[in-house]
Amino acid sequence: MKFLRIRDWERLQHYKHRSPPWIKLHRDVLRSQTWVTGDDASRTLAIALMMLAAENDNCIPFDSVYVQRAAYLNAAPNFDQLIATGFIEVIESDASGMLASRKHDASNMHTNALPEKRRGEESRVEKPALTRIERDRRERLTKATLRGLRNLETHPREYWEVQRQG
Repeated sequence: MKFLRIRDWERLQHYKHRSPPWIKLHRDVLRSQTWVTGDDASRTLAIALMMLAAENDNCIPFDSVYVQRAAYLNAAPNFDQLIATGFIEVIESDASGMLASRKHDASNMHTNALPEKRRGEESRVEKPALTRIERDRRERLTKATLRGLRNLETHPREYWEVQRQG
């Protein structure tokens, strides 16, 4: 079976081992030979193939009917220009060679691998209870901040003058 693969996919996308709902679009793509020499149809096809590559681990079936329907294209896609400029390449694979062509098959997975941490996620540590003095201080600061924000909305010039002075 034949598949399409976007060349330099690892450089274009930073995530690993998942199917994100979005893709990263580098400015370099706009200056590439594929984009500059291509017509509107091939440019649209390039973006659609990037979205399909993100979903299919950069292993897109080389089937124009599938690509047309999966990417919601009005006409059958023509891959010739993208292949000629080197944006995509056709790879041969059979059922046994499918895993070998992928970058991360099950044999390379670590059994003790930890799940990825999300941005801003910290380990949860029990915080000590606040003393009455700390609680009062935080409450005063919160009220002052809210008062300052109300002043910012109604009198922005005076608010910033006070902030610069104090």
